[in-house]
Amino acid sequence: MRRRRTRHPLVSFAFFLVVCSMAWVTWEFRDELRHQRDAPVLDHVMRDRVEEAILDEFDHDTCFFDLRGHLNWRPNERRYRLDILLEESLECEKRAKEICERIAHRIHAESEIVATVVAFDSAGREVARCVL
Repeated sequence: MRRRRTRHPLVSFAFFLVVCSMAWVTWEFRDELRHQRDAPVLDHVMRDRVEEAILDEFDHDTCFFDLRGHLNWRPNERRYRLDILLEESLECEKRAKEICERIAHRIHAESEIVATVVAFDSAGREVARCVL
């Protein structure tokens, strides 16, 4: 009967160290290993300037009510997102998509970034969405 060949414990330990070091290198350089382009980061001044431009443009619009939040980075979507509030009426519901598109184009014109703009009514229901 043939005898089973056993490996020396130091060889097993060396393989363990190789696997652990490969895992460490992969973890340390995980951002460089991704093949996705990094998004431009907006500072607070630029973000406030974009939000002020939107508020100034839509100040006299009867359907636009307010911004629901700030222009924020969404890591899962890999883009910025802005939520807006619209007045609750049938006319505003029909114009919601157009308003979202105008705001998305305004964000792109001001800061050269792409953003998702989502419109909500006063009840919190999503009315329209524009993804540039």
